Amino acid sequence: MIYNIKEIKKKKFKTIKMQGVFKEIFGTPEKTGLWLIYGAEKHGKTTFAMQLSNEIARRRMSVLYASLEEGISQNIQLMVNVLKISKVDFTDNEEDCKTTNAEVVVIDNLTVIENDFFEWITTQKNKLIICVAHEEDNKPYGAFAKQCRRLSKIYVRVEGQQAQVGGRCKGGTIDINIEKSKIYGH
Repeated sequence: MIYNIKEIKKKKFKTIKMQGVFKEIFGTPEKTGLWLIYGAEKHGKTTFAMQLSNEIARRRMSVLYASLEEGISQNIQLMVNVLKISKVDFTDNEEDCKTTNAEVVVIDNLTVIENDFFEWITTQKNKLIICVAHEEDNKPYGAFAKQCRRLSKIYVRVEGQQAQVGGRCKGGTIDINIEKSKIYGH
C-alpha cells in the first residue's frame, strides 16, 4: 500500500498509556513491535522484564510471560509475590506463545529458543514481543539476540540493577535495585 503525506499525518496508532517512571522513559509506545532487554547474567534482566510486564498489564493489555530459560521456578514465584504481579500469565513452553491470544508476549530468554520460534517472533505484526537476552562485551549475545537488537523499536540494557532504555522513545535510566533488594532481603 502506498500512503501520501496527508494519510500518514492522519494515521492513528494504538499506544500503551504508561504511568510514572515508565511514562517518563518509554513515553506512549505503540502496542505492537519488537523490544529487547539484554544484559549480563544476574544483573536484573528478569526482574525488569517482570516489572515492565506488570506495568503493561496494568494498562489493560493481556501479557504472557514465557519463562523459557528458568521455567516456573521458586525464584519466579518469589518475584511474582514481591513485585505484586497479578494480571500477567506465565508459561514455560514456547508453543504456548504461538497459540496465545495475549497482546504482549515476553520471551525470557532468547538463548534457549530454536530457529522456527525466532521466525515466529519476527513475523508478529499485531503483538508486542519483548525478548530477553544475555550479553557479551556489552552487546546482545547470540545470533537471535543480535538480530532482535537490529529489529527492535525499543531496547533496554540492564547493568548493575539499572535499566538503560533507548531506541524509539525518550530513553533514560530506571533503577530496579530497590525491588531486587526486597526480593532477596537486602
